[in-house]
Amino acid sequence: MGRKISTAIALLIFTAAWIPNVAKAQVKLSDDDYYVIDNQNRPVPVVIDSTALYLRGKHYFGFRGGYTSYKTLSDNPRLNASISKAGISLGAVFGQLLYRKTPIYLETGLMFIQKGGKAKDKGYINYRENYLEVPAVFKYMINVSPSRKFNIQPLAGAYMDFRVSGSEKNVRSTGPLDTDYEKLDILKNLDFGVRAGCGVNYGNIYAEFAFTRSFFSVSSALIENIYNQGFNITLGINF
Repeated sequence: MGRKISTAIALLIFTAAWIPNVAKAQVKLSDDDYYVIDNQNRPVPVVIDSTALYLRGKHYFGFRGGYTSYKTLSDNPRLNASISKAGISLGAVFGQLLYRKTPIYLETGLMFIQKGGKAKDKGYINYRENYLEVPAVFKYMINVSPSRKFNIQPLAGAYMDFRVSGSEKNVRSTGPLDTDYEKLDILKNLDFGVRAGCGVNYGNIYAEFAFTRSFFSVSSALIENIYNQGFNITLGINF
């Protein structure tokens, strides 16, 4: 066991030392990527800096973390929690180039994300829900610098959330129809929704703002509609 741990530590140290050197390497992706044609129809060699390799390569990996702000909306005022509640997100993503001639990528991954909402008045519910999220978003990468290290990435797509824990706490009112919703399971374990936003990338550093909303009701009661709605501010690094 001790030998295996020592080997793993050595591999981690080697990887950490190797990554900065990769950023300085010249990489030949393909015969077409290595040359461009100038205005006199002559092939001109292109030096590719792999600091921005994932922007030109077929795929990339990344780690993400950030701030979330969500509210849980319902037509029923006793289930409505329209004041946003802050949370966190943390996870990893993978992007795949879809079209060789067009910089459109499909990004997916696995994220831990907190959602919920709270109410100001008595008789309402406070939510805190923890999900594992699988995103599926399309990104179009727009380079705004000749080196391709700085780019803007409009994005749109969907997500699927699997609830791993949570609570719905009723704030008691003095009315005759008080219900202790804390003892009820009023939310489904699945949440499917849509996402739209924009990312900004410089080198390997990435930042993103995205708005999300449930596409279907997450209420387990057929007569009630409840939707998660909010936004994510995310920071990360790509490889």
